[in-house]
Amino acid sequence: MFLQLQGLLSSHLKALTLMRTWQPATLSSLSRMICSTAAEAGTTGQGSVSTAASDAVLSSSRPQHTRAFTTSASFKEEMRNTGSAAAESSTSEATASSTASAAGVAASQRLAPRGLAAAPPITKVLGFAGAIPFLALSPPIAQALPMLPAELVANAALLQIGYGATIASFLGGIHWAMAMAEYGGRGLSAVVQAERYLWSVTPCLMAWPAVMLAPGPGSLIVGTTLGVVYAVDRHFAAKALLPAWYMSLRLPLTLAAVTGMGCTLAASLLYGDRPRPRQPHA
Repeated sequence: MFLQLQGLLSSHLKALTLMRTWQPATLSSLSRMICSTAAEAGTTGQGSVSTAASDAVLSSSRPQHTRAFTTSASFKEEMRNTGSAAAESSTSEATASSTASAAGVAASQRLAPRGLAAAPPITKVLGFAGAIPFLALSPPIAQALPMLPAELVANAALLQIGYGATIASFLGGIHWAMAMAEYGGRGLSAVVQAERYLWSVTPCLMAWPAVMLAPGPGSLIVGTTLGVVYAVDRHFAAKALLPAWYMSLRLPLTLAAVTGMGCTLAASLLYGDRPRPRQPHA
């Protein structure tokens, strides 16, 4: 029995020596278990040996456990500090990255052309060239242009009105093309798409009767149609259904067209709708 108890104590001692990270409460429980085992052996001497062995185990393991616990606590504290520093560094890098990204976006927005400067060059060339007939074919201006033939000057108002009705039809057709291309996104409602298609044919129907009227009322209809088309286009542009630069280009072109039609209307009111012969130059 004594040899068995001695072997049991030896095995527990080895286990306690290897497992240094046990808690003191666990060691105390193990010591009590060893003492209880020795008491069950029924020998007072053996029990004394068991108690002494367990006390020796506790006294030898406690300093090792204390060092291990201290080392573990220091390691945990170091890891905690390292983790906090890494988290702060990551947060600082994320903040710096977001700040740099926001600064880059703001800089690109400042450098990006706006208004009429953002319009493609070809659209500006064709647009302003297309505004020339509105002014050149106005009877008061056509009378002052010597390069125009007399037959053209005599019918300048009718030609201007026909040209204005054509441009009004073109401006409406832009909305038909935008609706087919689903400009503004595929998520647009059927009501918005129907509105675009319906409006695309409206300017043509508004301006078409003007070609059958005298220059006075004809110029009034075309000029009014162009103004209404511009107002409706602004409505669509506010919904991002037209390019941002489009309305910046449309404003000066619409002003030029309406000015030309206004000159024709003014000449009709002052001189009537009969063509005026060109005055010979001195």
